[in-house]
Formats: sequence, C-alpha cells, structure tokens
Amino acid sequence: MQRTSFPSLVARLFLLLLTPAVALAVAPPSSGTQHGDHIQVELISEVRSVGPGEPFWLALRLLPDPGWHTYWRNPGDSGLETRIRWALPEGVNAGEIVWPTPQYLPVAHIVNYGMEGETFLLTRIDPPADLPTDMPLRVVADVAWLVCEVECIPGFATLDLELPLASEAEAAEEHRASFARARRQLPSPAPATWRAGFEAADGRLRMALDTGTDPLPPDAVLRFFPEAPDLVDHSARQGVFITTSGPVFRQNLSALFPETPERIDGVLVVEIDGTMQGFLVGALPGRPSAAPESLAPLPPHAPGTVDSDEAHPWETFSDARLDELRQSGRPVFVNMTADWCVTCLANERRALDTTAVREAFRAHDVAYLKGDWTDQDPLITDYLARYGSRGVPLYVLYPSDPALPARQLPHVLTPTLVVDAVTSAAAR
Repeated sequence: MQRTSFPSLVARLFLLLLTPAVALAVAPPSSGTQHGDHIQVELISEVRSVGPGEPFWLALRLLPDPGWHTYWRNPGDSGLETRIRWALPEGVNAGEIVWPTPQYLPVAHIVNYGMEGETFLLTRIDPPADLPTDMPLRVVADVAWLVCEVECIPGFATLDLELPLASEAEAAEEHRASFARARRQLPSPAPATWRAGFEAADGRLRMALDTGTDPLPPDAVLRFFPEAPDLVDHSARQGVFITTSGPVFRQNLSALFPETPERIDGVLVVEIDGTMQGFLVGALPGRPSAAPESLAPLPPHAPGTVDSDEAHPWETFSDARLDELRQSGRPVFVNMTADWCVTCLANERRALDTTAVREAFRAHDVAYLKGDWTDQDPLITDYLARYGSRGVPLYVLYPSDPALPARQLPHVLTPTLVVDAVTSAAAR
C-alpha cells in the first residue's frame, strides 16, 4: 500500500484551506442571480474595487421569460415601473435610474411601454473622497418589479454585493460586455441641430420636431414616448406627419392631463428595417408647425369597445360577503384585479363593461365582487393561492347552487365567453 508522507499531507490540506479564500478573492462583483416568478434579477458592478471619490456604475439585470416583459419609467395605460431603494454607507450617493429605450407593447386595446428580453437599468454611484478604507463598500438594493405576459406578477428582491477599496478603481473585465450591451440599450442624445416645440390645446398634444441639418430617413417609422405618465391617452392613435422641416406628432391628451408643463421630455424611437434607435428629445412650449387636418381628430386606439356608459355595479370582495351571497342562492362573479394590471384593464374595457355582459348579469341576478390587489392585500393573495395563481387577473364564477364547485375563467375575456359562462352557472 502506498503511504503519503506527513509533509505532503500537510501541504495538501493547506492548499484545500487556501482554495476557498482564493476563489472568494476573484469572485465576480455580483449579487448573484435571484429567480422570481418568470424572471431572473441580478445586481452587477462595472468595477471590481472602488477608488475614493471615483464614481462607478451598477446595473440591475432583468431577464424575464420569453414573451414576458417589465416596464419603463412611464408604463403607459397600466403597469408599474421597476423601482430600486438603495442602502449605502454614509456619504455614498446613488443617482437616478438611467432608463433604456422603451418598446411599444399593445395588449388588446391597451398600450404599455416596457422592455422584453434582457434589460439593464444603470445607476451611478458616487463615493466620497474620504471613504474609509478599513472595510469594503457594501451596496444593498431593495428591488420591486412587475413582470407581465397575460398574467401580471409583482416581485421583490434584496440584492447586495461588497466591493473592496483600493487607491484607484479596478474595472471588472468579466462585466465589460454586459455594460457595453446596457449602454447600447440607452437612447442617444438628440443631434444638436434638433429643436422641438409643443402645444396642448383642444384636447390634443401637438409636438413638432425641426431636424435642421440632421433629417431623419424618409422610410423611418417613428414613435414618441413621453416620460410623463399623465400627458397623453396612451391607447389613442399617435398621428405622425412628415413636413419639410421634420415630423409632427399628434395625440389625444390624457383625461388626467394637468396644466401645461414647462417642458416635455421623452424618447423618439426611430425604426428602420426592424432596427430601432432612441433619441432623447425635450420640447419647449411653442406653436408647432401646422399639420394637415387629415390627422384630426385622433380616434381612440379601439373606438366603441365600451358600448355602454352605465355604471356596472359591484361590491368590494371579502370571503364573508362571498359566503353570504353563495348561501343566498345567487351566482357570484369574482374579479381579482390591480391598477397596474394591463390585462385586467383590457378585459374590463372589452368584456366586463359591455352591454351584453351587464344584461346577462341582470338577467341571472349575478352578484359582482371585485378585489383590488394593487397593494398586494394579503387576503386577496390568499384567495389567489386557492386557485394556484400568483398574479392577476383572476376570474372565478360561482353557480347559484352553493354545493357545486366554482369555475375559473381564462385570463383573457370576451363578452361571449362571459355571457355563456354566466348562463351556464345560472342554469346549474
């Protein structure tokens, strides 16, 4: 039998003890990936070590499942932008999120602004020149997001990483490609020759862009994304007319439109042969170039979807009220919704708030209960879990006989689907 010498054994044990420390020293500056429902999140650093007084960048990496998306700073008709709350050592400051170029995401008759696929949200961190060097800089980020396909699911995570201090910052080479990709996602500054003016009157926003000596390609597809969420009716058609000086945009104002702002900021997305580039545009008050009357008026994105102005009566959901109604022998329709749920809003506009569904509810004496999950009410969370759902919308129809089971409806509703389900439930 071969024997191992005592000195050789000691040397091997020493190497085994040393290996974790070496691995730790070269570990990439990352929080590690956390897995949420239909999304992965990670916080990464552009530097491996921090230099006193030297700003550096962090990136929140969001990777939703294929077909799912997160939201831009202005989510559109509905949705919720990703939020980061930083916990940093005293004297260390975090800037605002630098947002990538948004995508236009229509869902039924609703319009969202968001990002599909891998997305990076950049934030600049500013350490002080007198940053103590006796311990690493610890960064903690509490992150909240909303990820949607048809179902919308809010998510939360605490991401943290530690960066050692050095006389000067050292780049994290393993993250160079990710930060290059992150910066390619950002909108570019507009050319210096561009000038934009706007006018908000008669229920419409008119914005004209004079491109000067840097005109846009004649075959480009254009869309303007305003940063302010309460400026325009996002689901209304955005009219675009090309003049000799540049494009003119027209869109109906939001019902929540405040007084005329001093400035309108946003991103102009230029698409050419499937390739998109965003430009940061700021418009000042001033009568824009005249656009032809063929662009006015601007109709809603889907006119006539809601075919009755009559209020659809409903009660606030509670388990006690649900039990009471069931025992009375009435069919009950439960709608679990949230203000940020785009599919919920689309279903209400195109199905639940229609004359056909209202008449069916009346004809069969259906009680209508609505639960608001905007702030993740734990009572509604428990109800969602009963039906295996981690998000909204959720629609459940209970038949008139309390001994019979309920029926869970699809995430996407049509008037015919709801009317047929109500008729069947009443018959049972």
